[in-house]
Amino acid sequence: MITALQDVVVALLVISAALYAAWALLPAARLLRVLIALDRAAQTRQWLAGSRRLVIEPMLRRTAAKSAGSCGDCAAHKPGSPPR
Repeated sequence: MITALQDVVVALLVISAALYAAWALLPAARLLRVLIALDRAAQTRQWLAGSRRLVIEPMLRRTAAKSAGSCGDCAAHKPGSPPR
């Protein structure tokens, strides 16, 4: 019984670590698209309203702010040159 419980706990930890790594490595534009899709899904379901307000909306704001700037916006970028 203990071994089965340990297997479940280890599986949950591995799955959560893999999901976190995938989430952290997503480009900001794709992450923003995923968050917008989650937000739309939460809007149509009443039982997700609390998680939308507490989790999804702050993540949307942070991701939108992070993805707002690009290499083309910096002063070192010369027009006509490829971004770094």
